[in-house]
Amino acid sequence: MKKFRIYSIVLIVILVMSVSCEKDFEEMNINPSQPTETTMNYQFTNIFRNSADAGTEWYSLQLRTIIPWVRAAGLPNEVIDDVSGDPRGIDSYWSSFYGKLRDLDALIVMIDDFSQSIEGGEKLFQNRKAMVMIYRAYWAFRTTDMFGDMPYFEAGKAPEGVFRASYDSQEDIYKDLLAQLGQAVDMIDTDFSDFSNDEKKVQDYDINKLYLGGGDAVEHLEKWRKFGNAIRLKQALRMYEVDPGTAGPIISECLGKPLPESNDDIFAYIPMRVQPDGSHYKNSALWGIYYYPSTQPGQYAYSMFAETPNDTSTIFDPRLYAYMAPTKDNDYIAIPENQKKFSDEGWELSYGMGTDGEWTQVIPKPYGGAGTTSEYNRIYFCGLHRPTFHITYAEVCFIKAEIYERGIAGGDAKTEYENGVKAAINEMLDPLYVQFYDQNTDWHIDIPSDTEIENNVLTGTKMEYGTDNLKLIYKQRWAEYLQRPNEQWSLVRRVGVSYFDFPEVLSGGSPLSMPGRLTYPQSELEYNSANYSDQLSKMGGVDQIHYKVWWMK
Repeated sequence: MKKFRIYSIVLIVILVMSVSCEKDFEEMNINPSQPTETTMNYQFTNIFRNSADAGTEWYSLQLRTIIPWVRAAGLPNEVIDDVSGDPRGIDSYWSSFYGKLRDLDALIVMIDDFSQSIEGGEKLFQNRKAMVMIYRAYWAFRTTDMFGDMPYFEAGKAPEGVFRASYDSQEDIYKDLLAQLGQAVDMIDTDFSDFSNDEKKVQDYDINKLYLGGGDAVEHLEKWRKFGNAIRLKQALRMYEVDPGTAGPIISECLGKPLPESNDDIFAYIPMRVQPDGSHYKNSALWGIYYYPSTQPGQYAYSMFAETPNDTSTIFDPRLYAYMAPTKDNDYIAIPENQKKFSDEGWELSYGMGTDGEWTQVIPKPYGGAGTTSEYNRIYFCGLHRPTFHITYAEVCFIKAEIYERGIAGGDAKTEYENGVKAAINEMLDPLYVQFYDQNTDWHIDIPSDTEIENNVLTGTKMEYGTDNLKLIYKQRWAEYLQRPNEQWSLVRRVGVSYFDFPEVLSGGSPLSMPGRLTYPQSELEYNSANYSDQLSKMGGVDQIHYKVWWMK
């Protein structure tokens, strides 16, 4: 490839154009404090910097809407008489996704323009384009899994004159995204042997510093390759029930390609960033949990890690200690999911970190607030250092275990299941994610060896492989998603509630049933009314939560 001045093309940083002049030196009417141009590098990094859900999405959507559906927490202060979804969270998530889609599509155009403007540009920038395509597919899958049919093919096309996008079927969206992911993964190329030194530098993108793990450009790109394959495998399995003819070959193809092989391959965004004043950005999940303290660990989740709910002596899985904090009596007590039971039995909440209820660098153990129950462990489970997970090795192990157990493809289901449990335990207890690990030594939880997990965890009546294996796999995958309620919801909707022993939660006095989707945001009715009305006509005329998305049974 011909050498060229790479810095003049790629590493230009022009974030703000303050004032431009005509030939007669007349000043243009441009606000000097607002950027009018951006570069590919800046656009690329800025999009990925917004990987985590916003606080409103966590507080109003994940915590107030989805968690009750999947029984992922106790809800003592909320009488669930309206489970249609908090509109603030729905609106926030919808606008956030379409903002990402617009910016990602614009970035792909920018990359294509760069690629065509220089000799050898297509190869030089193809890895960057592949990463953008993978990330775009990840968010599009996540959004259609929440809403079902949605604007997709015409969305983000305002520069082309399309201001009101029509709705596309989830089936068409899925098939396009699976094809895009397959293309993107195959585009990743780590052979830089014919690159100049400057050209090699282009492959070591700044964006990789926002994700877990170190290494050089090749290691980063291999991680992106595994991320793309893992997302494609997960989504193909999700649609397998409704279209095995399409999903089956994709599953087999993905199993033959690189996938995460250990916790070193976890793909997660790191939200903690030290600011000039010494403060930190907070993990959005942490923000939501902290400001919505009535959502606390529930007894159903407790039952994943102990033989008997609220009996500390029967805890067999150390993840419980990372998930829940001890009470002021140094015990572990979870509240019931059912609000009526909570009230009738006189339960009390226990929240407030330290003595003043505020975040501190060193947190005493044990601690207790006004009540005698456990809250989320803010050192391990939702500390400042905890990343936003996009895909984990444990998750991939449980996906493969299901595929092998069901005979969709050949493999050792038991081994994958046990590898998933080991990885999940190590992930939850990883010191890398613990808030101020060196200063909170009283909170340290020893990570058991694989042998200890095999002898003390996987041999228990709730964990041993051999009987009702799919239920084991699904429940452990549910536990792996404790910080991702949207993924719990997709899992339960796909396989059905029969694999879960959910406690009853009442909604308006009646048992809460599992919703199939989120309703569309109010903004669609206001700004895209014709297409919105056309979409409702395909759904029986009503935008309601119990309409099933395409891949549901």
